[in-house]
Amino acid sequence: MTIQGSKEVGSPVYGGYATGTGTVEDNTVYIGKDSSDIGDYTGIMTSALIYGGYFYTGNANRNHIFMSNGTVNSLTGGLTATSGSATNNIVSISASGKTYQTIYGGQNNSCPNGDLFTGNTLNLAAGNIITSVRNMATINFTSAGAAGNPLVKLDTQGNNIDFDGDITGSGGIDKQGEGILTLSSTNDYDGLTIVQRGTLDVSGGSIANSSGLELHGGSTFISRKLF
Repeated sequence: MTIQGSKEVGSPVYGGYATGTGTVEDNTVYIGKDSSDIGDYTGIMTSALIYGGYFYTGNANRNHIFMSNGTVNSLTGGLTATSGSATNNIVSISASGKTYQTIYGGQNNSCPNGDLFTGNTLNLAAGNIITSVRNMATINFTSAGAAGNPLVKLDTQGNNIDFDGDITGSGGIDKQGEGILTLSSTNDYDGLTIVQRGTLDVSGGSIANSSGLELHGGSTFISRKLF
């Protein structure tokens, strides 16, 4: 199923939805602009929640959300409410200057972490702020653009969060809030690393390609090796 949005709609929006058995897979949701092979149509869609695929008891895999305009609180590549996996979903954001509350590669209401969420990808263009990214295998900064390097604002809100996926491309991260954000992968993003509050721990990983490190009042950075 493919959804192409051009107007304000209710919440949530589903690329695919099922409550029985089987899978909800290979759905596509275009928000703001149709796929390039359709034409130059643009429009605005407003919704609190967007799901590439939603399945109450089964798998929600290989769904894709393209976001080029509009206002959304939460984007979820694939969600399974009680059991099953949410893997290999993609969220692609090509608009600049947007703020998103939460982006999930995959989500399972009964099991919030673990192997159910392998292979999910966030493609993020310049100038956007993401309050929280969860269950993504890869965050890929797709371009610097006129707005400068994209900045992912990650707010741990007093929690200790371990992100073991890869952060790649021309962009940086801005650690917000109390608590510890642990990056345990070998990341190759080339933008700034900013720690506003709390602790950023990369002692089990690497941010060797980051263009610089900024520590603000009372924040902490833990590293085995920076460069």
